[in-house]
Amino acid sequence: MKDRIQSSVRTKECPLPNTHNRLQQAHRLWHQALDNYNDPEGFRANLNSTIEALRNVTFMLQKEKHGIQDFDTWYEEWQGKMKSDAVMTWLCEARTTVVHKSDLETLSIAHANIHNNLTLAYIKMELPPQLPIPAACTLIARTLPDPFVKDLSDLVLSLERRWVARQLPEWELLDALGHAYGLLSDLVREAHERAGFSFEVRSIQGKKCSVPSDGRLPCMITTVEARTVRVRLSDGQPLISVETDFAPSPQDVKKAKKRYELAKFNVPWKKGDPFEIAESLLCVAKKMLQKDKYHTRMIFLRTPHGWTMHHMDARDRVEKYTLMRVLANEVHAVQADALIEIGEVWMASLEELNKGCLPAEAQDRKEALVVTVATSDGEFREYLTPFTRTLTGKINCAKTEVVKLAPYYLAPVFEVWGRAIPNLPDSGKG
Repeated sequence: MKDRIQSSVRTKECPLPNTHNRLQQAHRLWHQALDNYNDPEGFRANLNSTIEALRNVTFMLQKEKHGIQDFDTWYEEWQGKMKSDAVMTWLCEARTTVVHKSDLETLSIAHANIHNNLTLAYIKMELPPQLPIPAACTLIARTLPDPFVKDLSDLVLSLERRWVARQLPEWELLDALGHAYGLLSDLVREAHERAGFSFEVRSIQGKKCSVPSDGRLPCMITTVEARTVRVRLSDGQPLISVETDFAPSPQDVKKAKKRYELAKFNVPWKKGDPFEIAESLLCVAKKMLQKDKYHTRMIFLRTPHGWTMHHMDARDRVEKYTLMRVLANEVHAVQADALIEIGEVWMASLEELNKGCLPAEAQDRKEALVVTVATSDGEFREYLTPFTRTLTGKINCAKTEVVKLAPYYLAPVFEVWGRAIPNLPDSGKG
């Protein structure tokens, strides 16, 4: 989902070369553990190595303390901070175990959700370490209670495997090691600053990037998608999580500007106000719809580093449910606090909806262009523009309406933001 990030870049003559090496080794080994998450032996080997590499960061720092101003007093404060951290305490004990005693005692726990837009059931169970996740999905599907067995249409089973240590049961192991990495990265950054050197973080492509205040790299913040398998509950067929990121090339941008005459539009990205941006994007979206006769589903996320763009095409409702879970995990990973969505929807009358018809199946269905805005502090707005097609295919847009009823399909994103799932009437769109 995201490019792996180099743990740091040494500038000038780095005062802590070996400390740097251990931090970079820990980052590489952490990703190797993630790559082997469903291989118990491969995961365990890389887990042990990551633990040892992380623990060695402080050992190397103490050996390379020369040149760090007032090291002993400063480091004593950091020692107190690390001792008060439950994960760091566990890390110290775990390193002693894997180096001098035996492997850690770990458990493989399955967290399963049965859902459409909303979570309908939650199941937690211990999995045999060698049991493949697809087989676990089949096992769970066979043991569902009666209400789900009767009608499995349009339902998804999402199953996430978590490796946990018995001594640290509340933490998924890679999240725990990511937390430890973040703390140690902050320690190394401060050590550089005290020695008069800079400490930069760059992507594999060499682009400088910001890091959250806890020091964790963006690629280490969440691993949920890598640990999750999703299947259609009706037939057990896997639903492949697609990559949603979309970064247009300079050539794509140049062609789009010419095709849609975008020079006429000024989208105020730098101001950051999602509602002001959405209103500008609505004008662009109308132009694109009239030119292409359709508008693909696009979502923009506001992150601490700017806006990102995503494509969210799905072939049916089940894939839509899956993509919204993927998007919600992305919102968490990139720390997005605002969302703008653009796409086409079907509309239908309440009379048709009360008959049990979906908007796309209703006899009086109508098309509309919709721009949706939601923020992590609970603000929501939808700009709805009905449109018709002439016999020659020309698009005629009606007056835009502003709606303030949050649709259920955004429930996974609201959950990530810690907001109550919108308990509002369906607005008749699909």
